[in-house]
Amino acid sequence: MKVQGSFFQDLIVCYDSRDPFTADNLQRKYFHFVGKESSPKNDIGFVVAVWKELINGNYFNDFEKIYVFSDVVAMENILN
Repeated sequence: MKVQGSFFQDLIVCYDSRDPFTADNLQRKYFHFVGKESSPKNDIGFVVAVWKELINGNYFNDFEKIYVFSDVVAMENILN
């Protein structure tokens, strides 16, 4: 197995919503954001840029409540 010498930052957003027409009553959507260049460490600027895209890109228009989970902290945000 060859190990990759560098990596690209990525952030994956998963939407789960109720859908009575599916077998498990859930609809899932995934949005995958990948950094433009490899980086030796996590970059808060990348995360902030993705969140700006999510908010300005109207990804949350149909949601009343959002649960955000990360490898560091879990928090609940309520959109008005």
